[in-house]
Amino acid sequence: MKNKLMFTAFTLNALLIISFITIGFASFTKCTAQSIVGKWKAVSEKKFYTEKGAKMMGKPMEGESEKPGYSSIEYKADHTFIQNFSGPNNSEVTAMMGTWSLTGDQLKITLEPKYNPKKIAAVNTISINGNTLITTVVTPASSLVNKMITTSTRM
Repeated sequence: MKNKLMFTAFTLNALLIISFITIGFASFTKCTAQSIVGKWKAVSEKKFYTEKGAKMMGKPMEGESEKPGYSSIEYKADHTFIQNFSGPNNSEVTAMMGTWSLTGDQLKITLEPKYNPKKIAAVNTISINGNTLITTVVTPASSLVNKMITTSTRM
């Protein structure tokens, strides 16, 4: 019985010491997470076409990196966004708004009802390195494009 009590007291003391050491070292750990909040300008995009899409567009299935028309997106702290874009060789800018949420590297965006009456959310995988944001979106199989990777820089 005495051995059991000593073992329990020793175990509790060991757990306390390990906890304090872990908490102590955790305070020295620098958090390097970067915020998506801010304004970003697209500088290149790469499209991966389905077989049908490649034939239709006259492009290889793995497209070349291209400079898109004008495209910027501002992610606001209140979890709304506004995206402004125009096609290549087109000066008419379209603005779209919606909401966003970020869990890990998964960015979920939902466009405003005007452009998205069914309120379907798109889920993108993102990576932020310094002032560079890389967004990867995988599209439904019925689309002409399987996947698109967009590289943006912070404005």
